[in-house]
Formats: sequence, C-alpha cells, structure tokens
Amino acid sequence: MDPRQNESHGVRNQFIAPINLTWVIFPGWLYHRSSYCDTETPRYVIAADSYVKVR
Repeated sequence: MDPRQNESHGVRNQFIAPINLTWVIFPGWLYHRSSYCDTETPRYVIAADSYVKVR
C-alpha cells in the first residue's frame, strides 16, 4: 500500500521480469514477492533495509 494514496487509488499488479545478476530497489511498503522458479538450480535472494538520513 502506498502511504501517500488512498488504498483504492491505482490498484493494479505489475511484474518485473527477473534478470540474472541484477537488483531491484523499491520502497518497502510496496507489496512484493519472488517469482516462481521452476528449475533445479539454486536461487539466492538477498534482502536489505536501507535508510537515508538527510542533515
């Protein structure tokens, strides 16, 4: 849920196709999940929280 908008504003699903060795950076309040991986190859997911302090 975007805290800047009403919950019903702009409701839609979007998909970002996975690209090997890339990162997707987005606000933490954005609903998200990993895509299904139909392979025997291990998949590694790295998650982090980052904050910017403006002085």
